[in-house]
Order: sequence, then structure tokens, then C-alpha cells
Amino acid sequence: MDGSRLSFVDKCMHVGHVLSSDLVDKAEILNKRNSFCANVNSVLCHFYKCAPLVRLKLLRSYCSDFYGSVLWNMWDSSIEDICVAWRKGVRRALGLPWRTHSVLLAPITGMFPLRDELLCRMAKFVLRCISSDNSIVNFVARHGVYFSRMHSPIGLNTQLCCKRYSLSLYRFSCINRELIGCSVFRDLSNGLLLVSFMNCYWPIVVWVIFHFCALQTLILLLITCVCCKLVACIFIF
Repeated sequence: MDGSRLSFVDKCMHVGHVLSSDLVDKAEILNKRNSFCANVNSVLCHFYKCAPLVRLKLLRSYCSDFYGSVLWNMWDSSIEDICVAWRKGVRRALGLPWRTHSVLLAPITGMFPLRDELLCRMAKFVLRCISSDNSIVNFVARHGVYFSRMHSPIGLNTQLCCKRYSLSLYRFSCINRELIGCSVFRDLSNGLLLVSFMNCYWPIVVWVIFHFCALQTLILLLITCVCCKLVACIFIF
């Protein structure tokens, strides 16, 4: 082009996003995971003297943007890699033992598990496209969700969202943070969270004994254990 020879590559970076020739999101997701890990290390390094709850708020504000995630293929196995990195970052921010069960993280932090957070953002994006005043955006979104379905990236993610939260496709518009919160905390009502807490209670006690400065973390865990039923009732009823 204009006397210059064009080069062909398998992937390239465009405005901060990795575009792959095979249209697979794996490289983009792993790039965002690496960026997340770097941001977490930076935040925890600079604010290591802050209280655990302050570090958690900083992690939420500066490390959890995940721009472009609304277009990811949520069925991709790489999603679990970034979810694992997120859970490790939350444990580090709160000063929790690495064996702390992942079920405990949602009620302790007041945040959705990352997979549910990403699905919530995706659902909100799709619903905005469906209700868009732009006729082209509106048509493409509706066709992908209701007609192309599994053959469309938007339709594929919509199907996963409905399956995860036990909704029919035509009730997809009902998805909001309250419904997702009800699903996330559903297990609390039958005592599964308490069982999970007891299973990992002993390493937490040992850790606190050898790290007496983490009294605030212990209090936070005890409050969570006592109030888990109340949290479940709030989200379910």
C-alpha cells in the first residue's frame, strides 16, 4: 500500500486490545489477565501498609476495569484463568490464607465472583444494544440474541447467561444485579457456606496465631460467618 509491503500477522494490538486472525479471544483474555496481575502487584506494593479493606477498595477501583470484556466469548476456557488470578488478588488484598475457600470471598468482599461480574456487564451491554435507538445496532443485537443464537458471539454469551441463572431466553431482559446476587448467595441459605468455612477454619486460625497483626481480618471472617444467613435472606427474599 502506497509503495509499502503489507505484513501478515496472527495477532496484533489495537487500542489496547489483542486482535487474533482466528477471531478467538484467548490471547486478549490472557493479556488482560497479565495486566490485572501487574496492576495488583503495583497496588499492593505501594499500599502494603494500608488496612485490608482499603487495599480491597483500591483493587476494585484500579484493577477491575476489564475494558472490552463485554465482547469476550464467555465460554472460552481462558475465562477461568483470569478468575483464578482475581481470587488470588482478593486473598492477597485482604491478607487471607491461600487456602481460604473461594465461596467465602463473595460475602466477605461484597463483590460478585469475577465470572458473574463479567456476565452482569455483558448482559447490561447486550440489553442496551437491543434497546438502542440506532436501528443497525438494534437489529444486529436482536438478530444475534433471538435468531443466530449459538452462531453469534452475542447470542452465545446470552445463552450462557440464561443457562447459568436458570432463565429462558425470552426472560433475558430480567437479568440485573439483584437477580445475579440472588444466584451467587443462594448456597448460603442451606448452610453450604458455613460448611465451607468450617472446612478451612483451622488454617485460618493457625495463620492468625502466627500473624497476630491480622486481627482485623479474623474479625471480618467471624462477622461473615455469623451473618451469612442474613446475607442469603436479603438476596433471596
